[in-house]
Amino acid sequence: MTHFRRLVTLLPLPFVLLACETNEVTETLTFDGDYAALFAQLDDSDLTVVGGAIGSGLEVRVVSWGTAVATDKAQDRLDGNSYSATADGEVVSLTSRSTENRAGVDFDVLSPELLSLDVAIDSGRAHLEYLEGSHLITASSVRGEGLIGEIDAYADSGDNVIAIWPYENARIRVETYSGSNVLTLPYGLDYDLTIVGDPEYAMSVEDLGFDVAYASGAAYVAQRGAATIRIEVFTSGGDTTIYAD
Repeated sequence: MTHFRRLVTLLPLPFVLLACETNEVTETLTFDGDYAALFAQLDDSDLTVVGGAIGSGLEVRVVSWGTAVATDKAQDRLDGNSYSATADGEVVSLTSRSTENRAGVDFDVLSPELLSLDVAIDSGRAHLEYLEGSHLITASSVRGEGLIGEIDAYADSGDNVIAIWPYENARIRVETYSGSNVLTLPYGLDYDLTIVGDPEYAMSVEDLGFDVAYASGAAYVAQRGAATIRIEVFTSGGDTTIYAD
């Protein structure tokens, strides 16, 4: 009897490990004076605003960047960025524009606690910390912590994760197109809460001291006291979570 033995040779496949290069330019701008609002109309940008970080005025750190496999291409992408930061009266305005993919302009803002925001970001994240005011935010995703006042936040491709202490007659509205809503509110205020969730995802609502509450499918409504604080939550493509703080 003849025995055959199959010999298998494992040959490593050739591969190339490509390291990306990032070229960037950084600038810090200082605006002296008292400002009530920050307006931002941004293209491919991340925006972070930290309140209570300085006593007056605004400090804006700008990072313009481009990323590619080759340094010269990264520079080409960086060169396609433009931005502006200007002050007019009580408002500081930020704008950015990127003509290339894998490029953008990011902003880090330090401000006093009292500052209202009107922000529209075409592609990028908005992150708010320790601010008091009324905020209108559109971004890929929105994160807010330690906020006081009211907010209207729309996340068009990610999550809203927001913790806020509302004004007495505030309106809080959070909406996602393809993500989750996580909203943290203080216990025991006069709420008028409406939730329209996504029936394909989970919903969890902690008791905020409601007098009445009703749930049906992906909808949830509840009230407490004079119901002067209007809370609206609209979720598509993710979970809905309401925490009591």
